[in-house]
Amino acid sequence: MRTLLDIGCNVGGYSLYFPDKFDRFVLVDANNEAIEEAKKKQYGGEAVFLNFAVGAGASKTLFLNSGSVLSSTSQKWKESSRFKDTTWTGTTVVPAISLQSLVDDYEPSFIKIDIEGSDLEAIKTLAKKTCSLCFEYVLEFTKDTILAIEYLSSLGYTQFSIEKGDYPLLESNWKSLEDAIYTLKDFNSKNKDNWGMVNVK
Repeated sequence: MRTLLDIGCNVGGYSLYFPDKFDRFVLVDANNEAIEEAKKKQYGGEAVFLNFAVGAGASKTLFLNSGSVLSSTSQKWKESSRFKDTTWTGTTVVPAISLQSLVDDYEPSFIKIDIEGSDLEAIKTLAKKTCSLCFEYVLEFTKDTILAIEYLSSLGYTQFSIEKGDYPLLESNWKSLEDAIYTLKDFNSKNKDNWGMVNVK
């Protein structure tokens, strides 16, 4: 079964790009309001919805945003990202699960991770190389992005590409670890609109 593991699914938009590529869609988000919105969509196969934060430990504090489904479990992201001036209205505690546990349970064909500043933590709960994946990068946290790809390299991943925007590019302009790090460091750190996905295989 071809399975997309969509971590940080929000309201399900990413999974909707693939009506024919996957047979099963596992949509994971720490924000239960986002999960409820995602459930209203029609996907191209079986859909499984999980209300978890992906990371280390048994639970996470989730920071909530007024009037939207924007949320994060990262204090650093809340205070230092491009969304630092947004209105945060409260917190809730959500159960946590490791990326490795999700991989073991659902055996994905592809993994997408976009969890607003907690991508590195989630990636570091992967214990061994699995399928191809992508995760979000933002210029504010380039160091975290580099740490993430270095960790994935230590698991046996060898090819990386950096694509602006969150368009679903499963085949990209692949680079070595060294060239990917050079590309990230070469981005203009003053351009806060510079964000996108790192593809890894």
